[in-house]
Amino acid sequence: MPTRSKNSSGSSKGNRKQTPHHKRLYTPLLLLGVLGLVLLAAGAAAVWRSSAYPHRSAELRTVNITPGMTVEEIGRLLRSEGVISSVWGFRRHVVSRGLDRELKSGSYVFPPGLTLAQAVDVLHRGYLEQGSMYVFPGFTRNEIAQRIADAVRINLPDVIEAIDAEAARRRLPSAEGYFFPGRYVFSLDGFSLSKLISLGFDRFMAWESEYWEEIEAFPYGGTEELVIVASMVQREAGSIWEMPLIAGIIWKRLELGMPLGIDATTRYELNDWQNPLRREDLERMTPFNTRRNVGLPPTAISSPGIDALLASLRPQESPYLYYLHDREGGIHFSATYTEHLEKIEQHLR
Repeated sequence: MPTRSKNSSGSSKGNRKQTPHHKRLYTPLLLLGVLGLVLLAAGAAAVWRSSAYPHRSAELRTVNITPGMTVEEIGRLLRSEGVISSVWGFRRHVVSRGLDRELKSGSYVFPPGLTLAQAVDVLHRGYLEQGSMYVFPGFTRNEIAQRIADAVRINLPDVIEAIDAEAARRRLPSAEGYFFPGRYVFSLDGFSLSKLISLGFDRFMAWESEYWEEIEAFPYGGTEELVIVASMVQREAGSIWEMPLIAGIIWKRLELGMPLGIDATTRYELNDWQNPLRREDLERMTPFNTRRNVGLPPTAISSPGIDALLASLRPQESPYLYYLHDREGGIHFSATYTEHLEKIEQHLR
């Protein structure tokens, strides 16, 4: 068996070529440098993410900052309350803005959905300079009121009362359906609830003025009827292209004196848009039950957007009198009741 010499063993230095000291240090230093760059990039990304994205709280948070608290301690408190997600990002943001000696003790209210920068603004100024909210097409008056209440920290009943009062002042048929969908940006310094609500109705009036000649010449009714039908179209349609066809069916059924049979009106009356409707709900004789009543419901059932309003103003003619949505959301039109029943068996049984 061959024997291993001492000079070839790991313990002998006799014949091994020596690596210069600076080369032995080169690789660890390079690795440390790369690691440092990676950490720096990760830190910058963390700061960007914490600044760009909203915090994780979904409710108003009241946080008490006590005298003598450091920026680090404030950050930890805000994170524990769900106001921010990164203490490190908060500290960096405060220091970079030169606010580390400007934050004062006190009680602060943080609305949901703030970015890190906005949360720091609350601590710095005591309020947000600007707020915003989005009213989606199909929102009801109560949903709009809730959106306003959340955005500006006002009691919901007060907002509903203000919306109803503005509708009455304008002599509108109802507060439902006339607050125009879209984004609203407003000052939180000296905020005026009445001005915000007035703006919502003003935007609808601006739309009405733009299309007034068409509305005046419309054969099926005026603004009130148009808004009611558009509100049903908004809730019934699964996509924009369906809207003119559904509107055409609604106007045709009204003209023929047929019940509309739109379940969304019953859902509106029950204030339940999620759970399956029971048979007794659909058979009960109530003002908004369009299966039992002929004609339009008493008011709109939502605030329709531009697409639903224009679809109702410019309905598409078709041979259809019936439609249904299958379980995947696809729509199926029928010209006769017999054909409609067949499609119910085909798509919903």
